Amino acid sequence: MLIVGMTWSGKTQFLLDMLETEYNRVFDYIIIVCPTIEWNTTYLNWRHLSDHGVIQIPCSQEMINHVLKAVSTIFRGTNALIIVDDCAASQDVKKRVSELRSPSGGTWVFESNQLKLTWHSKSENISFEGASGKDLAERITSLLTRADDERVKTSPVEADPVKSIENNEGCETEHSEVIDVNESRKSIEINEAEPAKSIQVNEGCETEHSEVIGVNESRESNGASNCNHAECQCPEIVAELKEAEHQSVIDDMKLKAAMQVADIKSEIGKLSAEHQSVIKDQNLKYAILEQRWLKAEEEKDSLRSVLKLLFRRKTG
Repeated sequence: MLIVGMTWSGKTQFLLDMLETEYNRVFDYIIIVCPTIEWNTTYLNWRHLSDHGVIQIPCSQEMINHVLKAVSTIFRGTNALIIVDDCAASQDVKKRVSELRSPSGGTWVFESNQLKLTWHSKSENISFEGASGKDLAERITSLLTRADDERVKTSPVEADPVKSIENNEGCETEHSEVIDVNESRKSIEINEAEPAKSIQVNEGCETEHSEVIGVNESRESNGASNCNHAECQCPEIVAELKEAEHQSVIDDMKLKAAMQVADIKSEIGKLSAEHQSVIKDQNLKYAILEQRWLKAEEEKDSLRSVLKLLFRRKTG
C-alpha cells in the first residue's frame, strides 16, 4: 500500500490510526524507516512507539536503499510490516519501496483530494475515482492507443491494448473509471526485453494531482526501463547499467561488512565490560585479604610482645 498526499495532510496519522484499528495485533514486527522520525511529533506522540516489536530506523536519504534491502533480508519469512515514511524528504523512495512488494500481489491505493486510484495486482485492474478520475482515464487510454513506434508496439492480432473501459457513475459527485489491463490481452511491449504486465501510477508528494509516469513490474530493473526506445542497445548505457549493478553489489558488501564490524565492536565492548567487572572484583578481594593479613601480622606482633613479657617475669 502506498499512501500519498500533500505535506501536512495527515498521512502518518492516518497510517497510525490504521495500526490501532483494523491492523491492531496483526503483525509481529513493525519496522518504521523514516529520515525524520527522531523529531516527527506524530510518531513521538504515538503511544505504541515503544512497544515490543516496533523498530525505529532513522536514516539518511542516501542510505534508504541499503536499509530497505537489509531489512527485507533480516525479516524475510516473518510476519512483519515495513513502513517507509516521509517521501517528501526522500523523493525517490517511491521507486525503492518496490523492494518490499509482495510477489503474491495485493492492492495499492493512491489518494489525493481530487483523485483516488486503486490498483489490484492479481486481477490487474486499476480504478479511477474522484473528480479527476474520468480525465485521467481518458489520458491513459490516449497514451496506450497512441501509435508511437519508438515507445509502444502493438500486436497485429489486437490493435487496441485496452479491452474495456467501464464508467462507474454510482456517485453523483464523483466519477469513476476502471481500466482492465489483464494479462490475457496479447501484448503491449514497452521494452522488448521484458513485456510490461502492469501499470504503476505514482503521485508526487507535493501536488494534488496524480501523474501517470510509466510502468514496468520488474522490481530488479532499478530504472533500466527508463530508456525511451523500444529496445536499448546503446553500449554506453549497457556499460553504465553494468557498472551500476557492480556498484550495488559492492555497496551491499560494504554494508554487510559494516554491520559485522558493528557486531564485533559490540561484542568487544561487552567482553571489555565483563573483564573490567572481574578485575574490580579481584581487586576488592585482594584488598580484603591484604587487610586480613595486616591484622594477622598485628595480632602476631602483639602475641610476641605478650610472650616476651611473660618470659621475663618467669626468669626475673
